[in-house]
Amino acid sequence: MKFGLNLPPQQKVYGGFFIYSFCMGSLPPRLPDLQRMMQIGEGALGFGLIGAAAGLLVSLSFFGPILERIGYRRSILTLIPLLSLLYAIASLAGGPLVFFLLLFPVGLVMGGIEIILNLEADRTEQMIGHRIMNRAHAFWSFGFFSAGIISVLVARKSSCSTSQDSQEPMEACDAIVLKSASAFVEAGV
Repeated sequence: MKFGLNLPPQQKVYGGFFIYSFCMGSLPPRLPDLQRMMQIGEGALGFGLIGAAAGLLVSLSFFGPILERIGYRRSILTLIPLLSLLYAIASLAGGPLVFFLLLFPVGLVMGGIEIILNLEADRTEQMIGHRIMNRAHAFWSFGFFSAGIISVLVARKSSCSTSQDSQEPMEACDAIVLKSASAFVEAGV
């Protein structure tokens, strides 16, 4: 039994990059809310965020042989949903140290995904005979941007206020979101 869509190999790579970054893109718009929830300053929040970078450094250094032994397909099908789950768990942190510790496994998973996606993009370039790496990373940007836009819209809906003072910034935000979305549609994304 085969699992997946019957697409050209480069489109599968583009989809992988998009989905990976889409899983990551929902956290940055929520950072101010997380900071308020944890009642910490910017420096403490920054310390917590370093957890993902530390995990990423470890996984990029040591996970290549492990992923090869497990298998890239099985790994990617496990790691992408796991990344979303780990980000959701990390957003429940009560302080910067816990945030750091919860983001460390996020970084481990991110490194595994990055190894697999970049290897697959390189392998696909060799197979089809032309470069796709730039476009693959463009899809990463589209995914991150799309997740950010959706996060902003969800946050806006959950914090809607009826006061006149808060309506002007929300209307400006709506205008930016609509212009960005129309630019994507015009670009054929």
